[in-house]
Amino acid sequence: MAELKAGAAVYALKAHVPIIPLMFHHKGEKCKRNYLIVGDPIDLGEYFGKNIHDVKEEVTDLIQQRMEALHLTLDEKVAALRTKKK
Repeated sequence: MAELKAGAAVYALKAHVPIIPLMFHHKGEKCKRNYLIVGDPIDLGEYFGKNIHDVKEEVTDLIQQRMEALHLTLDEKVAALRTKKK
């Protein structure tokens, strides 16, 4: 998974909203199944009110970790579905 930039963290911190992580699995082939998983919201409440420039890297790292975990979960679920079909 590519490294995230700080944009999502900055916007979420400015708007005082959580991040809702989404992960999409698509093989790029016609007529194949696609999978979407929605993770638990990432609560950023502890960072609200702090200087955004001081915490944006920490928040971006938190989002990156949660997205990587979600990616692994999606891979496991897709693999399980594919084995079930065989």
